[in-house]
Amino acid sequence: CSLHYNYDLKQTIVVGFSNGANIAGSILLLRKDIFQGAILFRAMVPLIPDDPLPNLSSKKILLSAGLNDPIVSRTETENLYNLFQKTMQI
Repeated sequence: CSLHYNYDLKQTIVVGFSNGANIAGSILLLRKDIFQGAILFRAMVPLIPDDPLPNLSSKKILLSAGLNDPIVSRTETENLYNLFQKTMQI
């Protein structure tokens, strides 16, 4: 399909909400070359990849969450932020 439309998935910024954001975050952590970046709404740490962590310093990632979210706590969002911060410093 991507060849037919001349679409480069590696130039895509994926957008995900809740479980979709967790899936997008997982893909970035496990297969860093698939997307250029991600916009993640109400995401939490989906997994912690094996060492070494991937180098995501070239990726653009936006995390968004509410302070009063009953499902994803501030701590969950901060944990994901901290994980992404570690991958940006490699």
